[in-house]
Amino acid sequence: MPGLIIIFSKNKKIDKGLLSAMADSLQHEEFHKKTVFSAPPFGVARVHLGIFNPESQPLFNEDRSLCIFMEGKIYDYEEEMRNLEKSHSFGSCNDPEFCLHSYEENGINFVKNLNGSFSLIFIHLKEKRAVILTDRYGHRPLYYKEDEDKILFSSEIKAFLKDKNFRRELDREGIADYFIFGEIFGDKTLFKEIRVLPPACIFNYEKGKSSIETYWEFCYAPDYHKKEAELADELVVTFRKAVNMRAKGTARYTISLSGGLDSWSIAAALNEDKKELFTAFTFGPQFCDEVKIGKKAAEKVRIPHEVVEIDSEKLFSVDTMKKLVDITGGMEIVSLSFLLYVYQEMRPSTDVVFQGLAKDLLMGATFLHRRVGQSTSDEELIALLCEQFHVFSPQEMGTLFQAPYDTELADMALASLKENLMKCREEDPRNTSDHFLLLNYVRKFYFVGEILIRNYMEEAVPSHDNDFIDKIMTIPPELRRDHRLYAQYLKIISPGLSRIAYNQTGIRADAPIILWKAARTYLFYKNKRRRILRRVLKLQLKDKGAYIDYAEWFRRDDAWRTFIRETLSSEKVEKRGFFRKEYIEKLLAAHMEGERDNSKKIIYLLTFELFLQVFLDE
Repeated sequence: MPGLIIIFSKNKKIDKGLLSAMADSLQHEEFHKKTVFSAPPFGVARVHLGIFNPESQPLFNEDRSLCIFMEGKIYDYEEEMRNLEKSHSFGSCNDPEFCLHSYEENGINFVKNLNGSFSLIFIHLKEKRAVILTDRYGHRPLYYKEDEDKILFSSEIKAFLKDKNFRRELDREGIADYFIFGEIFGDKTLFKEIRVLPPACIFNYEKGKSSIETYWEFCYAPDYHKKEAELADELVVTFRKAVNMRAKGTARYTISLSGGLDSWSIAAALNEDKKELFTAFTFGPQFCDEVKIGKKAAEKVRIPHEVVEIDSEKLFSVDTMKKLVDITGGMEIVSLSFLLYVYQEMRPSTDVVFQGLAKDLLMGATFLHRRVGQSTSDEELIALLCEQFHVFSPQEMGTLFQAPYDTELADMALASLKENLMKCREEDPRNTSDHFLLLNYVRKFYFVGEILIRNYMEEAVPSHDNDFIDKIMTIPPELRRDHRLYAQYLKIISPGLSRIAYNQTGIRADAPIILWKAARTYLFYKNKRRRILRRVLKLQLKDKGAYIDYAEWFRRDDAWRTFIRETLSSEKVEKRGFFRKEYIEKLLAAHMEGERDNSKKIIYLLTFELFLQVFLDE
């Protein structure tokens, strides 16, 4: 996947072979471009698609005392650029050149105003010091490890395997987070030596010494003085600006258009003169609701629409699953490997895909359980989050894992949850919960998922525009809950789209909230009835509400069944010393017989085993 490789050498020598080998490990496709630069004690390599800022890097200031490498894209700096042009000569007039001269003029504080998705490194060539900066939200992860000779940074974990000094020791706390909560909290990874830089990071390095600080953090400031309509109007204006300023130039743009509100609002926010730059894509089987709703939404906003059809046969590929694990370092689950197929299909006609990433959580409080607002202690909130998000319960960990993991992992995971939750403390527990989820679920699940996109094309995320996020932080939790303000916002931004059925309810998006709740209850029992009929009568009933039905594929598809059995029930898995074979066999049998839907647990087990194969065995 495109990104950066950075070496800070403590002995003033750069291992060019290591730098080049690490960069090569990021080049997964023939169309990936690579640049390698060495200026001891610093070495930097950039792998990119040639879409955002395709000009050669590094870029130097006028006296060549300072240079920059940049991965990513920033927006809305035209006025600042004009001011800088009065005192600096510009050649490329691109994002990194603006950042270079803005850093010269304003120092490190310039980063506080950058609006976009980026990782930057400035190298002071005469002073032999460097600064790494990441965007507010951590869209482009940079992993790092340090030993007595050097500090290594990489956009992919796999690159660290090229370092002969790297010890492939697993992080038990990371494993605990992964199996109980489905994500790895904080700066941890599955490797003990590897950490990920925080969002809004300033990493300083000089003469072998380093420091990390942050320049921004989420902070809710609910505005109870404004009326709902006023808040909704402000959000619409801010989001329209965020969308349209990201759709400039001659790039070929795509909206990933589903049956959800997030992608609809992007299409609705486009100015008429921008729509000719766009195509809409929906992926899924032709019979599923996502495809049908996506077509209707595209018709409403008058954007050409295409379907990337997927099914069990197309998506079964062990090589593709291993490729996902390779690219994401085991930080993304293999059930998303279908996205590699989808993005490969989209690439011939797409340069930049627009995503409404996590907007349902930001505006609609998707994961905000009503009991969170009633919690009166940290312990109660922790218990609620554990109940809501666990993959394997703390009790199950004792039967899933062999000793010594069976007794220690549950306590590790709960301690990790508490530690990271306390870093997100807000006055209202509902805001604390959403703050925690933004930092630990959105950043680790959605943003790592963006890595898959950037293997083929670039992405734009207007839902994480700085001004838009600042507005989001002012929404009281009562208005976020149940999409209350979101629904009103959608009626303003596109009355036509709000009359289309929303995939999470099956009824019009502009319907009263009370009908949304009733519709969700109906869908819950409808899906429960379908599962019972599948189990009792062995009927192969299609789930039209889902574009992927792994639960049924695992039961019915011979290729999937064989792969799961061979991967999770082999002697090699038992000899690794992690899992109890008898528990795995019971879990698989219960799923295959239709007694229980264990597909999510199977997916996490498969991902971890493939991670071990890719990172420890190969």
